[in-house]
Amino acid sequence: MEKKLKMPGKTTLAVFLGGAYFVLAGGLAFAGSHPNAAVRQGKALFQQKCAGCHNKQPGDTNPFGPPNLHGIFQHKVVTPAEAHHIIRHGKGSMPPFGSLSDSQIDHLLAYLKTQ
Repeated sequence: MEKKLKMPGKTTLAVFLGGAYFVLAGGLAFAGSHPNAAVRQGKALFQQKCAGCHNKQPGDTNPFGPPNLHGIFQHKVVTPAEAHHIIRHGKGSMPPFGSLSDSQIDHLLAYLKTQ
């Protein structure tokens, strides 16, 4: 006995394609809004954990005190990976922030990328 393959009907195909579109469109919408949420969370973390020392304004080139973090990635002072390592482990007089999760550090980096 030979089985014949049954082709999906137009309704089945339409439901499948509609569902795939919904999933993809929803995923893209989420991906588009996610960075903004990360930046907002990073800004809040920056205000809580970093601004006490790194509170310089954009363009402040005063060499005294902690470095100005505005434009740190645009001017290629450090890479995001180097910044992640410095935040996690500290450097010089900057203490380590080992209590921050990788996700929190990523949010901080997302915020700093906008500065």
